[in-house]
Amino acid sequence: MIQHNIIDEYSKIINKINSYDIMVQGFFMFGFDNDNNTVFKDTVRAIKELDIDDAIMYILTPYPGTSYFKEFENAGRILTYDWEKYSWWNCVFKPKNMSPSELEEGLRWSYEQINKYCKKNLVSRMWKYRKRMWENPCITIKLVKDYCFNKVDVAKLP
Repeated sequence: MIQHNIIDEYSKIINKINSYDIMVQGFFMFGFDNDNNTVFKDTVRAIKELDIDDAIMYILTPYPGTSYFKEFENAGRILTYDWEKYSWWNCVFKPKNMSPSELEEGLRWSYEQINKYCKKNLVSRMWKYRKRMWENPCITIKLVKDYCFNKVDVAKLP
């Protein structure tokens, strides 16, 4: 049986990928039923400790037709049927262990922390990938312009 997401192996895997001068982008989703307010600090800490090069963070979105949507709708946890709000930064359901606003604010806070971290570590990140940066100026421009790859403008989040 193949196992996925073995947390104890993340550091080893990331280091192996980095040894080939490949940047690592992590994707993180908040709002699962086992998540509480500590998930944001824990995730930001893990991103920093693992030295992940880029992080994309989302709020769980129960899109129509998915099992989450059916489950949340049956439990009366869907907050809106305004499909324009079904995006990675809006909470459209009642989370189990926090309020919808706490989930949205936690996402915002997480991005603020990661943006600061990326800006602070820009020079070391550029040094880490110096060989690749000379080979591909587009990476250099993107890295400098966005303080890593995905500087999210938290002021534009709802």
